[in-house]
Amino acid sequence: MTSFGVGEKPWIERLGNLRNVVRQELIARQLAPLAEHGTTVLDVGCGQGTQALRLAATGCRVTAVDPSSDLLDLCAQGALAQQLDVEMLQGHMEDLPALCGGRTYDLVCCHGVMMYLDDWSRAVGVLGERVKADGRLSITFRNGHALAMRPGLRGDWAVALAGFDSTVCQ
Repeated sequence: MTSFGVGEKPWIERLGNLRNVVRQELIARQLAPLAEHGTTVLDVGCGQGTQALRLAATGCRVTAVDPSSDLLDLCAQGALAQQLDVEMLQGHMEDLPALCGGRTYDLVCCHGVMMYLDDWSRAVGVLGERVKADGRLSITFRNGHALAMRPGLRGDWAVALAGFDSTVCQ
């Protein structure tokens, strides 16, 4: 079960801020060598579709999954504006067997989702079931230590300590 509902509105409000732009660019650069034309991609927790759209633009066949209709709408708007074909499915990670059937993918992405899940090992198992035998799995998630680093370097100890216990991504 996920707890993203609490963080969805702040997430949407922060789209396009410098931190998110840099994070998305770093992820895109890491994925680029794995995603040639024709690569099948499953983007679980695709959000507004930043990576799904980038991958589709390179010729990947992308399936984007997210529980949020608002975020899927943003993804659909981006796909329409860029004239990209992205399969969009609304659902949670635990819905993947029903949503995807027996399909497996060359690349399965799950970025910024794990910190909202109660059972990480189960989630990795569910994601792993979607990866082809010679495929790749890409997972990123918030790290409380990293959230504490910037304010710690500034000497803002209260904010640094709060970063270790934060449940909402900034």
